[in-house]
Order: sequence, then C-alpha cells, then structure tokens
Amino acid sequence: MAAVSSIEVWLGTSNDWLGSTDRPTKEQGAFQGDEFTPVPQAPILRVRSREEYLFFFSNHPDSHAIIVERSGHWEDIYALTSSATEASFSDGAYGIY
Repeated sequence: MAAVSSIEVWLGTSNDWLGSTDRPTKEQGAFQGDEFTPVPQAPILRVRSREEYLFFFSNHPDSHAIIVERSGHWEDIYALTSSATEASFSDGAYGIY
C-alpha cells in the first residue's frame, strides 16, 4: 500500500435551506476580535437566516470559503478551491475547502 501525499477535503451543501428560508445570506469573512467581518477570499463562511447562524471554517492556511450563486450540484462545490463571490442572497450552494 502506497502512502498518500496529499488529501483535499470539501464540506458544504448544494441545498442552502436554513431555518425558514431557502435563500439564507452567505458571506465570506474573518473574525476580528469577537466580530465577524466580511472579507473577500476568506477562510470562514457565515450562513444566516433570521433565526440561525452557521459558521464553516478550517484552520488550515489554504482553506477558503466557496459560494455558488445558483442552485447547484455538489460537483459545483468540489470543482472549486476558492470563490470570488463575497456574499450571496440567492438560492445557491456553499462550502469550505
């Protein structure tokens, strides 16, 4: 059995339903102190509805949030390692690489 030299992991969903909405706000960002601050090409993804907040992140230095602005398939997420979309209010997919 050969050793594995590189493993890549994605976490996310192709259905962004959260709480009572199918259009939660999705934002890339970072924590500065106790505050979440929207930042492009960021390592943290915040997904929020009126009632709930979810944070997806990794402490790996190459980790990035991924936002797909259309209802997509899981293939749309794992085809990317980062996303230029800073925020989205549309019915779309999201993940973290």
